[in-house]
Amino acid sequence: MQKFLLALLLGLPLFVHAQVNTNIETNGFLDRFYQEENTQVVKTEGGGWFWVVVKIFFYTSVFAVGGFFLVRYFVKKSAVETTEDATFIEVIAVKQTGLGGYIEVIKVGANYYLVATSGDGGVRLLDKIVDRETIDYIELHKDTLKPKPQEFMNLMEMFPFVKKVDRTQYIKSQKDRLKKL
Repeated sequence: MQKFLLALLLGLPLFVHAQVNTNIETNGFLDRFYQEENTQVVKTEGGGWFWVVVKIFFYTSVFAVGGFFLVRYFVKKSAVETTEDATFIEVIAVKQTGLGGYIEVIKVGANYYLVATSGDGGVRLLDKIVDRETIDYIELHKDTLKPKPQEFMNLMEMFPFVKKVDRTQYIKSQKDRLKKL
């Protein structure tokens, strides 16, 4: 019983041998098949479990890659198309106000707006910025106020064991290295 439960939990195939009633009379036709089945010797090669594990990893990776591309395809198909022109509508600054809530300064054309967004997709216009001093401050500090795009390398900088590398310096060193070859 313990072997049965352990195999069930691990998802291993169960080989249940049922007792066959040999007292049943047959017409002789099936006896030939039963005798051949009993006389066959199952040969297992050494490393059988190795190939089972390799197959498991192979099929798991195939399904994972296929699932990744399938999800990516559906995300692309369901995404709302946006324009690439950042000069007409531009997000200037973002400040988190709570769980899923943000206050954003957005430039639409030549006008600036203060907008509140929430995690459930709600957007509310808080105010139109008309103060000339505030607009001049935003224009002067626009590059430092802009939110940074989340990239993998930016996420890796959180860890203390990752050393910070200047990307342009790294590319220059790689070019120099290739020239020396």
